[in-house]
Amino acid sequence: MTLVTGVLRNDAETDRRVRIENVLDAPVLPPRANGVAEEGWDDAGYECHLPAGETVAFGYACRADPRSEPCRVARDDPAERESRSPTAADAVRELGDPRPPAAGVPSGDGRGADLPTAVEAWLETLTSRFDDGTATAADHRTLAVARERLRSIEPGAP
Repeated sequence: MTLVTGVLRNDAETDRRVRIENVLDAPVLPPRANGVAEEGWDDAGYECHLPAGETVAFGYACRADPRSEPCRVARDDPAERESRSPTAADAVRELGDPRPPAAGVPSGDGRGADLPTAVEAWLETLTSRFDDGTATAADHRTLAVARERLRSIEPGAP
């Protein structure tokens, strides 16, 4: 794992739009908040608006061996007014994690005590089909999808 840090400084009298690209042999692992990459990051690098006379620090991780020059300035242009539609990731960055705090979620024995009746009935039916060997390919796919959905909302999941 390599940790990369840098500082961008705009000595110009005009705002700049700067793109930093990773040159290591693996994708960027950007800084995240609430499971969402911070604004400006993607798996190839970082792009930011750099106001005149300002400095911006950046940093990321990468699952690759270190190099003396781990990233490069790929673009440095005068900044134009930005006009783009907000995205879901923008909303998560601004509003935070939409999940309720763990302390506010009822805890049970894990056997459905806190599940809605319809969900409990579905799980019982599915369990009985797996137990008696009559589960279909569709049952397996449904279970895989449910497992992935649960992992995506599990507190502390990557």
